[in-house]
Amino acid sequence: MSNTVTVIIGSEPAIVVSWVSGMNAQQALEGAYNTGGNQIVYGLQYFGSQFGYLVSMLNETYETQVATYDHHQNPSKR
Repeated sequence: MSNTVTVIIGSEPAIVVSWVSGMNAQQALEGAYNTGGNQIVYGLQYFGSQFGYLVSMLNETYETQVATYDHHQNPSKR
């Protein structure tokens, strides 16, 4: 029996990928892309060896960060 990892994105069909020791998320996504008949689209951003990769987009859904600081709420801290 081989080891596998399953990649599921939203309501898309699951894609089973062969897993190997030391596999990272990028390799799993590449395997899903190759195995799944190009059913997924993804984007990665690299932050160096200390932090690695951030998956910034899956099937046209982008990682976004909402600003939590509003300078109008506390003008004395300008």
